[in-house]
Amino acid sequence: MSEHRQRTPFQIYESVLHTLNTSIERIDLIRRDQELLRDGWRIHFAIDPHDINNFCYPFSWETLQSFRTVKIEEISRAQNGRYEVIFNLLPKPYLLEPYEEELQSILSWALSTQYVSNDDDLIDFYLENVEINVGDGFDETKETLTEVTERDISSIIAIVTGIGAIGSKRLSEIVNQRLIRSLPDASAAQRRVRPRPRADVVAKIRDAFRCYFEANERVLTPALAEMNSSLLDRSRRKIERNNQRDARALDELLQLNESYNKQKHLILYFSSSPKSLELDKASGLEHFLPVVDGKPYPLVRTASDLFIYMIYKGDTGDLHERSSVAVERLSGLVDLLKEVESIRDRFKVVSEQCQYCIHDENAMPCEFGSICEGVRETGKHIEQRQYLNVNLSLQKRLAKALEKTQDQSPRNRYRNILRTLSEILSEKDLTRPKDQEMEMVLRTSLNKANFVSFFVATKRKETDKNVSCYLNFYPVCLNVDNPQLKNIFERVIGLLRNDWSDEKFEEIVGEYLKVDAQWNEEPESELVRCFLYLIMDRPKRARRIAKNFVAAGSHVNERTRREFFYLLCFTYWREKNLAQGVKTASDAIEQYRSDGRFSHCRSMIRFSLLEDGKDHTEVFRNVLADTYASIDKFSNENNPLMVAVCYNNAAYYLSDPDLKIVDVQKAEQHLSELTKRIPEDTWEPIYPEFFHTKGCVYYSKFITLRQAESEELLHEAYKAAKKAYALHPQKDQHIRLVDKLMSTYHMLKLATPKENGV
Repeated sequence: MSEHRQRTPFQIYESVLHTLNTSIERIDLIRRDQELLRDGWRIHFAIDPHDINNFCYPFSWETLQSFRTVKIEEISRAQNGRYEVIFNLLPKPYLLEPYEEELQSILSWALSTQYVSNDDDLIDFYLENVEINVGDGFDETKETLTEVTERDISSIIAIVTGIGAIGSKRLSEIVNQRLIRSLPDASAAQRRVRPRPRADVVAKIRDAFRCYFEANERVLTPALAEMNSSLLDRSRRKIERNNQRDARALDELLQLNESYNKQKHLILYFSSSPKSLELDKASGLEHFLPVVDGKPYPLVRTASDLFIYMIYKGDTGDLHERSSVAVERLSGLVDLLKEVESIRDRFKVVSEQCQYCIHDENAMPCEFGSICEGVRETGKHIEQRQYLNVNLSLQKRLAKALEKTQDQSPRNRYRNILRTLSEILSEKDLTRPKDQEMEMVLRTSLNKANFVSFFVATKRKETDKNVSCYLNFYPVCLNVDNPQLKNIFERVIGLLRNDWSDEKFEEIVGEYLKVDAQWNEEPESELVRCFLYLIMDRPKRARRIAKNFVAAGSHVNERTRREFFYLLCFTYWREKNLAQGVKTASDAIEQYRSDGRFSHCRSMIRFSLLEDGKDHTEVFRNVLADTYASIDKFSNENNPLMVAVCYNNAAYYLSDPDLKIVDVQKAEQHLSELTKRIPEDTWEPIYPEFFHTKGCVYYSKFITLRQAESEELLHEAYKAAKKAYALHPQKDQHIRLVDKLMSTYHMLKLATPKENGV
């Protein structure tokens, strides 16, 4: 059963009234406009800058504070009406001379203020509030970032609703390309001479505006009461200035109509400001209105009026045919609304009881069968056409997310909102906003905001980052060219190398956020973000970024793409998707044969396959082969540090008794190559794994020799193992080696070096 069959005709009727949001009289006025066009008149629209501003920046900060679907629907109707006037109708909208200064002020504001200056300015504004100085306490830093995260909701909403650069760009386009300063059919004389203000008419219009404000003073009083006297005076002076300017503009409009009406041209005033409607009904102004068919013709059209026209206009390119269709459709709408209003109460009762209307299409229609069908068709027609110009479905989805999460904790609320936005962007069949730039800006902003959210939410442990060998566990060979981003990367590596602390990491990420705020989607900034996600144990987030850039092809330079490939290998490894990690590393090796990093990655990922305790002889051989290939490639790259760590890995593989494939002679050779490059007296405290490897090599040699003089080997193995354990007591391999050595001492009834005074 369709949605319309689930609702009663009366419910659909009320929905129609809610969507149209106007009176039958206003609908009939739009119909009369179309009759004029059909009969050969030409209609122009002089536009109020107030509507241009609202079209470019439809969501005020007050709206963002109470972002609701009902409000979005209201704004959507207005935006579609404004779009019709600004972009669809011909001739292009006309700018009255008194509005030149106001429009330039709006444009100057948009180009100069931080409010809308860059594509990502709003979210940058929040990120730039992360003012973290060296020495700030961890709690203070985290509090700052948490506040930024919560406030970021507003900035994300602002990006989605187009407050930022999309609005700015659109404003510039309207000012420079859409607005005309002279009417198309004006004579040379008419173009040279603009109407001069008439003091008596201007005064009458100002009086009409003043009456409006006096009549609505009870609405304005609460807000005015909160102002001090100087602000109150300033507000009143501003209202007077605006009224004076609007009165002069409308006087010009009236004079233009006097001149052009004789040529069957009608210049209407497009303004959604409530006070503008006073022009058509103010006492004393009716004599100045244009006369059509012997009667004064109303001049003001609102965004709601043009929204209705957009829904009911014809779809052909021929103006006469389009107007004829609009007249027919609007006439039918007016007749239907009048008929329903005349039987409203009875219609409500019958439609709620009619089995045909709400339950059974095979039942007999009720007494209002034809009216019910007309209401259903009207509702369907409006639903199909109400987003012809501007689609705010994305904003409506966001509003629903905000409504559903309003009672949740700030952190959960924020995460759910971001998840909703991510889902919106992943829906391939979603009807997108016409301006696709909004999606691009939103994606970039979501990327940044998600990073802040996960950073604040991550519960880090210093011991987790003090891994036994950072050279194996992290992508330490990442190549970053940008000096600022390279500094961020190198400082994090410095923490991993020797001196990790949460506080220092917070400081570095805070500085990264400020650097990152300078760009929309700078690939190297995304590269460092991906790296930081790995540090924060968020491999899934890191993988999404890396995978997108690896797949970007020609959109990313090959050098940068290689770096994302490098990180992608680590993301699969950390997600324990080992098969995909091996495949990705293998693909990278095929593309970048001389790059030792990918052989090293594959060796580490393959080694993880050995941890299930099964017989992986072939896998182990592949691990060794990759390690030896890494040594050769890193040697050619003149990277002694990575050559050393690969020699360490090879020595460990061939000496750890748990791996059951021991070659003591080769292991000793590899350990010797390691110490040539990194002397043993420099291992502490940076390289606990080197001590562990030495312990394995010496213990394996002790087991192989089984001679009395080999006892010293056992002592050296024990001291090295204890050193590794002391530097990194959390690692299982370190614990097992110490336990194995202790068992050996116990079995041989030997004293440990400490007990023996060694």
